[in-house]
Amino acid sequence: METVLAKIAITESADKSLAEALKIVNQDFSGGRITKTDLASWFMSQGLASLNAERIEEVRQAHFNQVIYLDAIVKKLKSSGQDCLGPDEIAALSTLLRNQDTSKRRGRKASTDDTQNEQAS
Repeated sequence: METVLAKIAITESADKSLAEALKIVNQDFSGGRITKTDLASWFMSQGLASLNAERIEEVRQAHFNQVIYLDAIVKKLKSSGQDCLGPDEIAALSTLLRNQDTSKRRGRKASTDDTQNEQAS
């Protein structure tokens, strides 16, 4: 049976990680040769099995865009004829701003910790 391939693009860092994983997987493996395509396909199919609510939220947070989110809220308000934010929108925006503030603080702390660790070295 012939395998039909589809193409995807990945980031440079993901490609480097895949190449490193490929070296590890092929090292001391005498039963065949695993290609980048084989390994990427295997990772994708295995990843689907672990795609639960927590992992979905992780992916969404990693790719969250405030501007797109705010645009979606505006479109929703316009399409429903609203000219002000309702309790749901206000709660969502409050959560967004709170989370943004927390992640900024964590980013500053991580940056400060990295600088301190480099100076200690």
